[in-house]
Amino acid sequence: NRWLGVRYQHTYRRIIDLKNTGKPGDKVTLKGWVRTVRHQKTNTFLEVNDGSSLSNFQVVTTPDLVNKYVFPNHYH
Repeated sequence: NRWLGVRYQHTYRRIIDLKNTGKPGDKVTLKGWVRTVRHQKTNTFLEVNDGSSLSNFQVVTTPDLVNKYVFPNHYH
């Protein structure tokens, strides 16, 4: 598993809090372990967990951001 620290705003929120009160499009700081990665042509899907919930949190992003921030030494 790979640790993911993505910073979009100053406030860090736990995954359980996002699942209970978050809204689509909210900008948050998400930190946790990447459990799975699924690459597609235009999107990459990450399943992230920080231990605050039994279920994972799905992040949809572009492959270039995953290459730059999540796995910078694995893909070129």
